[in-house]
Amino acid sequence: MAKSTRVDAIPSKAIGEIRTLLRDSPRDYALFVIGLNTGLRESDLVRLRLGDFWDGSCYREILEVRQKKTHDFVRPCINRAIAEALSRWRTANPAATLDSYLFYRTSKCYRRKSLYDQHISENWVYQLIKSWCAAVGAQGNFGGHSLRRTRITSVFVEASKTMPLGQALLTAKKTAGHKKVSTTSDYLQLEEGLAQDVQMAVNL
Repeated sequence: MAKSTRVDAIPSKAIGEIRTLLRDSPRDYALFVIGLNTGLRESDLVRLRLGDFWDGSCYREILEVRQKKTHDFVRPCINRAIAEALSRWRTANPAATLDSYLFYRTSKCYRRKSLYDQHISENWVYQLIKSWCAAVGAQGNFGGHSLRRTRITSVFVEASKTMPLGQALLTAKKTAGHKKVSTTSDYLQLEEGLAQDVQMAVNL
C-alpha cells in the first residue's frame, strides 16, 4: 500500500506555501500546524480533542498523548504556532465542546449527534498532505507521515547546532517517542558514517 512507503520531510518553502493555501480552512490549517509542531503519528493526531489543548479558560502548556502504537506517553509543548492555529479553529467552531474532535469529518452522517463526534481517518490525512504538497508544487514523496518526519528532522537539525550530536539525537528520540536510539537514527535517514558517529556519542 502506498501509505506504508517511506515519505519525505516537507521543504521549508512548501511549509509556508501550504500555510497560505489553508488559511481559509481552520480545520485543515490546524491539522497541518499541529502535526508539524507535535510530530505525532496519524493514529494519534486524528484522535486529538479540543480538551487536550484547552481547559475551558486557557491553553495547556503541555500536550500529553499516550501513543497508540507503543502505549508510551509523549508530551510535546503547545507552542505559539499551535495556539494560533487553535484560536482560528475555536473562532470557526463556536459550538464545539472540550470533548469535540479537532479533525472532524465533514461528510454528512445522519446518525451523528454532533459535527464533532467523528474524526477523520488516517488514510484521509495521507490524502490531504499529499494533495497539499502537490498543490504547491513540492517535489518528493509525501503523505501523512511527512508531518512527523518534518518535525523530528527539524528538532535534530536545530538541536545539533548547539548540542553534541549524541545529545541532539536523544532530543530527537524523545520527540519521536522511539524506544531505541537506532530507530531514531534510521528514521532521520542519516548517512552511514554520521549515523555511526551519532550513535557512538550516545552513552546511556
